[in-house]
Amino acid sequence: MKKNLALALALTAALALTACGGVKKDASYENATDLREAVTKSGVDCPGEVVEDNGHEGSIKCSSDLILEVINDETLLKIAHIGIEFTGGGDLLTGPNWLIQGDAETLSKIQEKLGGELRVI
Repeated sequence: MKKNLALALALTAALALTACGGVKKDASYENATDLREAVTKSGVDCPGEVVEDNGHEGSIKCSSDLILEVINDETLLKIAHIGIEFTGGGDLLTGPNWLIQGDAETLSKIQEKLGGELRVI
């Protein structure tokens, strides 16, 4: 009986640890810092820590080619999509309340883990 209890506790602990480190597909993020953490867990570097105040939940410029944004207002999010597409601002990966601008190859790698819709512009 003690062995079964110990085994059950060990399995529960192992499951809890693996669940904490994973990235959920098509998740929403509270801010750009949380999105950055998910992007790095997907295997893409984002050394940029500077969060720019752009009137919403923020953006982080990982590099000159990779920008992360979280926008919790559906209308503003749609406006941002249209603006980027209209200006030819680069390829775009979009999620429930976030968007990532970058090159298609990098965005495809992120999409494998984070989900979202890839728009090659």
